[in-house]
Amino acid sequence: MTLQVLQISDCHLTDPGETFLGADTQQSLQAVLAAALRQHQPDAIIASGDIAQKPAPATYRRFLATVRKQATAPLLCLPGNHDFLGAMQAADLPMQSIDLVDTEVIWRLVALDSHEDNKPSAVVTTADLAGLRESLTGARWQYALLATHHPMVATSRWQDRDMITDAQWWLNDLQVHCQHRLRGIVCGHVHQALTGRVADLPHWTTPSTCVQFRSNSEKFAVDSKAPGYRWLTLHTDGEIETSSHYLSD
Repeated sequence: MTLQVLQISDCHLTDPGETFLGADTQQSLQAVLAAALRQHQPDAIIASGDIAQKPAPATYRRFLATVRKQATAPLLCLPGNHDFLGAMQAADLPMQSIDLVDTEVIWRLVALDSHEDNKPSAVVTTADLAGLRESLTGARWQYALLATHHPMVATSRWQDRDMITDAQWWLNDLQVHCQHRLRGIVCGHVHQALTGRVADLPHWTTPSTCVQFRSNSEKFAVDSKAPGYRWLTLHTDGEIETSSHYLSD
């Protein structure tokens, strides 16, 4: 038996009638969810930040209502650099770790908050790492997947200044602490699907539910790719299969 996790990211929801880089982000989010759910019914959904371009409680409530209209699976939301944590909390977005129970094992989905309100680059504090360490303590679960907003690997030159730095050393320490049960990392922020490795862990970035950015670009550039999402299949032996998808229409 396997577990299916849907990752959506960088929705950039605006006020009704407004667009983000020419995209109707509400419409594209709805289309992404509909396309993804035609493929699988998720056991959990990760929303990895930049949920809102206009970070007001009403925007976050609309996001939650949009997801819940199509899926009832447990939801893990992370703040991105365009989000306001207080507004997300006011809208009661779920931001706690999720334990997914398979017939043989438990997978834990855990988040590391790499954002700071009004700051584009990653900010990971000692307190953030202590919280993550605590989340990965305990014998109840067998494997874990870590979600962040910012990447830990290089992507495009103009975005690399925003990445999480020094991840290699604290991830190595974290792996020892949790007995190497952390199996992979997913993130958003870069509006493109890339695969890398950090601290010998697979690391995947995920396309935006609205506009994509051009890969390996020296400066900001919008790609022609359609809105997208990522599926992750979690196996009972700790392996992760994953694929990114883009809307065909």
